[in-house]
Amino acid sequence: MSEFNPKIIEGNWHKTPITNESRYVQYLGLDAVTIRNSDNQPFFFLFIDIDTKNSEKLRDALNLCREKRLSVYFYETCKGWHIISPCLLKIRNWTYCLMKLRKIQDSSGDTIRWTMRKCDGKMLHYQSWNRVKRPYEESYDLIFALHEKFNCDITSDKITNCVSTKLEWNSYNQMRLNLSVHH
Repeated sequence: MSEFNPKIIEGNWHKTPITNESRYVQYLGLDAVTIRNSDNQPFFFLFIDIDTKNSEKLRDALNLCREKRLSVYFYETCKGWHIISPCLLKIRNWTYCLMKLRKIQDSSGDTIRWTMRKCDGKMLHYQSWNRVKRPYEESYDLIFALHEKFNCDITSDKITNCVSTKLEWNSYNQMRLNLSVHH
């Protein structure tokens, strides 16, 4: 049963959704903080989690990435879109972007869900605005992980100015509710 389609149960004349079952689902997440392997210097990845299919919100988020000259990978999720930048951002750039994204995303941007759901899109989109005089370094490890996740080849034209970084993984629980409607 889909968690968005409530089951009908007799006895509630107002057809008010009620929770008849809650459970926790464990997910694997990728943390935004990373360390460049060559010198242990800390950086951050920009993760954008848009919980709506509204194309204007997706466009606003991509425009911010374009303004900041970032490479991005993005894909559709059950509720909206995930945008992931492999660019290594210093704390000031990262917090600036998160402040600009407050209107678009509800999450803090410190972790992105990595575990795929059945309803997530299977197509990985790519856009690079990281082609300027002094481009950002990009994490080869994150690019490789994304291409593995979506089972696509890494093409050489996408791999420029890459460095090896450490990826920080975590597991977390998220509550899922099965709703019922009494009538």
